[in-house]
Amino acid sequence: MKSRWRKLLTLATLLVSNGASQPQDTSARGIINFLNYESDDRRGKPMLASCGITKADRIAAIALARSGQSVLPDIQNELDLVQKLERPESKVGTGWLLEVFARLEGPRAFPRLLKMANTPQMAYWIEALDDSIALSIGLTSYVSGSRPPDTLVSCVRASEPRRALNQLILAWERSDQDNLEASLGPHAMSRLRQLLQGKTWGDLRAKLWQAQLGERTAVGYHFEISHRWAEPEETLDETNEASIPFDHEKPEIPTRFTTSAGKDCGNHGLSFVKTPVDPTRRSKDEQSLPYLIDNSDVDSLLGLIASCAAR
Repeated sequence: MKSRWRKLLTLATLLVSNGASQPQDTSARGIINFLNYESDDRRGKPMLASCGITKADRIAAIALARSGQSVLPDIQNELDLVQKLERPESKVGTGWLLEVFARLEGPRAFPRLLKMANTPQMAYWIEALDDSIALSIGLTSYVSGSRPPDTLVSCVRASEPRRALNQLILAWERSDQDNLEASLGPHAMSRLRQLLQGKTWGDLRAKLWQAQLGERTAVGYHFEISHRWAEPEETLDETNEASIPFDHEKPEIPTRFTTSAGKDCGNHGLSFVKTPVDPTRRSKDEQSLPYLIDNSDVDSLLGLIASCAAR
């Protein structure tokens, strides 16, 4: 009992010391209600959409994760409830609870997260489920083919190469030629044009893609580097800033790919090129990719991703 009270005291101290709007009730249930906008201090207040990650929400999620295993029953009960709802999106804090669950349970969380990701009723939360799966099994990213393209806007990692690879994987899973080409640099695009000479996109797809029509696909990957870029989209650490210098113009990143079940399925060196700054764009244009994939062997890369998606 003393241990539980000590953890809750630590949680409350973290919330107060950060100075952001914080839950009045710092119990696990109180934090969950706060994240769901169901607490007395938040009920009826407007919620931010898209990348409206509030400092208060993130601090609350970090504090919940710091409180340790004692909060797991409350989180699991809440996830049970969400899965039974006709409109799971009504529980607006679900994304944060999935992250906390993944952080606390690690690989043990993976089976449940994967089952939820495979449940059509949870489609609204597929982005959060993908990110939580990556966190649970230590991947840089995990991309389900059922994700709509507009869920790839990164709220935390907007300036990192992962955005191009996420877009490439999803576009390949969805047979989306436009978005796939938009993720490629000049060398990769030149090679793709060669592959398409005298062929249609459908011909190329039929040659390289291996998954069955209508089959659920997902591909994960890990950047095999000692750098912040290798970490998941959200880690629930207090800082998300990169701390190790890296080649920011044309980074070469060895990458390990996994199947939907998290099993290793191959490695490939990725060549990225930094996107030139376009002065006509808004400085934080969320649709522009900061890096593009520039592999001259892009067909080999696409073949590997297709192989991973089919396993």
